[in-house]
Amino acid sequence: MDGLGVALFLGSSFLFVIYPIVLLIIILMALGGSPKCRNILLWVEAPQIVSVLLFLLGMHWQRWGYLDDSVLSIVVFSAAAMLLSLIVAILVSRWLGHPFHLWIVCHIIFVTLLWPILSCF
Repeated sequence: MDGLGVALFLGSSFLFVIYPIVLLIIILMALGGSPKCRNILLWVEAPQIVSVLLFLLGMHWQRWGYLDDSVLSIVVFSAAAMLLSLIVAILVSRWLGHPFHLWIVCHIIFVTLLWPILSCF
């Protein structure tokens, strides 16, 4: 890995630590009764988390249980992409009244950021 790759991996690792903290705040606010946070959690974050877990399960099954560095990098980079889409969801949910529009915008961001990584497989 060259210097830029190491810098991207370290930056994404930092975001990988920040993402669960922000997600925990959204979950607690959704349990507290906030409909905005509930929409963000159910329409944006849950499908993205499930898609990453299904991809990891598929990679685990396809490679006969062997999880290597490339699969680990997918987890780290997907956390960075999910954090960015979560920030966009929090900021844009005030202006977009319908959760469907928010869902489309955030998933386009998520897929666009992960496409270069997933296309290697």
